Amino acid sequence: MYKKGVTVRYSKAGDDVRQEEAPSLRSLYGVQENFSQPASGITMTEKRIYEIATQRELARAASVNYNGGPLALLLGAYGMSSCPDILSEKGSRDFQTYYDLETVILRGSVAADK
Repeated sequence: MYKKGVTVRYSKAGDDVRQEEAPSLRSLYGVQENFSQPASGITMTEKRIYEIATQRELARAASVNYNGGPLALLLGAYGMSSCPDILSEKGSRDFQTYYDLETVILRGSVAADK
C-alpha cells in the first residue's frame, strides 16, 4: 500500500487479511481526500467521491477543525456553535453523513450498523 504507482487489493480469508497486487482497478468509483491548513490553527479535510472513468464528481464534503491560535480572539466561546450536536438526531445524522459519505452516496443511506 506504500509503493507509489502500485494498486493493492485486500480481501478477507477467514480471520486473515490477504494483500495482492492488482493489475488494474475494478471499481467504478473513487474517493479522494485532501488535507490543508488554510490558516494558523485551522485544518481542513475535503472528501470527494467521483466516477473513475469520467472523473464526474458525485459528492464533496469538508470538515474543518479549529485547533486554537490567533483566531480564538475573533471566534471566542461561540466559534464552535455551528458544529453538529452529535447527541441530537439531526446532528448525529449530519456527523455520520460526513464520515460515511461513501455509503450515503453509493448506497443511499448512512450505515445502520455504525
